[in-house]
Amino acid sequence: MRLNTRHLTIALVCAGLIGTGLVWLLMSAGAPGDDGQEETGAIAAGPKVGGGTAGAAGGDAALPDRGSNVASNRKPGEGTSGAAGGGGVPRTGKTGAGGAGKDAGAAAGRDGALGPDGGLRPFEGRGAAQLLVQVVNETGQGCPQVVVTLSATYGDKQSESDGEGRIDFPELPAGRYNLAVRSAEGTKGTSAAINLLEGESKKVTLRTGAATNLIRGRALDSDGNPLPGVNVQLSQGASESEVVDLWPYAEQSVRAQTDAEGFYELRDLPGGSFMITASWQLTGEEKRKTVAVPSSAAVDFEFRAAAIVAITGVCADPDGQALPGTTVMAIASNTVQSQADEAGRYRLDAPWSSTLFLRALKPGYRRQEEVVRPAQGEEAKEVNFTLTPAAGNSAIEGALNDSSGKGVEGEAVLLTSAKVKVNLHARSGAGGRFSFTEIEASDDYMLSVFPKKGYKDLRTRDIAVEDGATLQIELVLEASEVGAIDGVLVDAEGAPMTGFAFRVRSAKSWSQEVRVVSGPDGAFAAEDVPAGDLMFDTWAAPHYSVRGATLEAGERKSVELVFGRGDIVVDGRVLSGGNAQPGARVTLSWVKTTGALTSTVQHTTVADQSGWYRLSGLAKGSYQVEIRTVAGVVKHEQRDLKDDATWDFSVEK
Repeated sequence: MRLNTRHLTIALVCAGLIGTGLVWLLMSAGAPGDDGQEETGAIAAGPKVGGGTAGAAGGDAALPDRGSNVASNRKPGEGTSGAAGGGGVPRTGKTGAGGAGKDAGAAAGRDGALGPDGGLRPFEGRGAAQLLVQVVNETGQGCPQVVVTLSATYGDKQSESDGEGRIDFPELPAGRYNLAVRSAEGTKGTSAAINLLEGESKKVTLRTGAATNLIRGRALDSDGNPLPGVNVQLSQGASESEVVDLWPYAEQSVRAQTDAEGFYELRDLPGGSFMITASWQLTGEEKRKTVAVPSSAAVDFEFRAAAIVAITGVCADPDGQALPGTTVMAIASNTVQSQADEAGRYRLDAPWSSTLFLRALKPGYRRQEEVVRPAQGEEAKEVNFTLTPAAGNSAIEGALNDSSGKGVEGEAVLLTSAKVKVNLHARSGAGGRFSFTEIEASDDYMLSVFPKKGYKDLRTRDIAVEDGATLQIELVLEASEVGAIDGVLVDAEGAPMTGFAFRVRSAKSWSQEVRVVSGPDGAFAAEDVPAGDLMFDTWAAPHYSVRGATLEAGERKSVELVFGRGDIVVDGRVLSGGNAQPGARVTLSWVKTTGALTSTVQHTTVADQSGWYRLSGLAKGSYQVEIRTVAGVVKHEQRDLKDDATWDFSVEK
């Protein structure tokens, strides 16, 4: 019996070993890296990337929880390090504390946010928001088989409407999107901006129609004079209870310019409600109107009358030979420019100012500048320019590289010098190479690069170039460190500002702005914002700005921004000795500090021929006032504002 027991024990052990081997074989057959099936248990899930690795994209980082939000500064098609699957866990390893768990891996795997090239897909499976779109005609009937393009920072997504004109865009990240329709003929319609918050479900109706209507109108100044050259543009549908009017059109907008008598026409328009914008380049003033189409009424625009000074002259070289094609600019409240004709003559109709800065530019010649101070009431001024050749026998040859030594192509490289009046630019080509030839010797050259995306701004100063020498130089761009912003935008009274467009920039990458539009309740988000000291501001007047926030690399910061907008109106007259001061510039500045953030806004206007001015959209509070007449007389004072007011100013010499 003892011998039989021992034999039985050996048999049981052998059977156990054989069973264990069979289980191991079965588990090996189902492991990712062999046929792409998910692992279970403690090992994080992920897509099959490469061989034998569960989603190892090269790091422990997981996909961002919010996906790609409204605004992003990341390059299109650029992925997130380690975003594939479960944080780079090898098949035979454990969970990996720095990686994502099974739930995050599942979100990033299979139908997740990684494309075949490892980069982030723009839309699918990246958020919890939903956009329901219906395309209808002018009578409200659904339009089937219409292609709708949904655009975001990362790219476009297209879908075709069903039999009732409906399209469902599910699982979208929160953010700002543009919607555009495309007709059967393949033309693309005007676009409409849509904002989605995290988890929001929004419905929008796109109404299209036959483009057969016409809008006529005229642009005049406040004295009744016609204004030629005013740009008029119909650029977007006006939102009315979730209905946006679009129409199949080959361009993104309809534009016209007023003729010599101030008239304009906008043709081939559908029915609907649209926004028309008119801008007068001379003063920079802009007007907007919402118009119902069709309409038999003329859509006219009135601008403040402006005093004009006509500047004429000749551009020539030192031998008196005409320099046709020379660009002449007048820089004051708004910049205007013209080009010299074949005889070298030019004419500028500039807005009246006590001081005008003139600049003449022509390739191969040194830049020339003049300061003009026309007398009050003077309507014409003659200024001639003599441009000297700038060709030298020196050169700069260089390479623009990243920190790994790889050439960066397609970036603008600026070369400037105050001593020899050089302001040139080149674009980096293959291998990041760039060059400047036929430049003069100087010891104060500066090379500047303001990358479009991905790198910090670069300035290299005090570069010395000797006469007849070719300087070889390498410029190394440092990669931008980025973070993210969540916030709320409110006005001066704390009320949410909905649908307000602004931008955020970093002092380390000033040229890389991330544009944002606030959503419902003023909420907004911005992804891939360059780290550093931030400024939130608008790019159009009035200029709202907020400073004081600092973003660290990898940080997600929450902020409440206060833009000093209100509903108060201030008007009045600017006088001197009882006489009107036409052209006087009136500037009101408002400042408010909340915690570490300082909000400012500056309202500026110019008095008309009767000395009258008007400013709207002001907030309650204390204002610093500056009055500057065309004669150069400046007055400063401080005033408190609580309600609509009339402020007259007397400016004495």
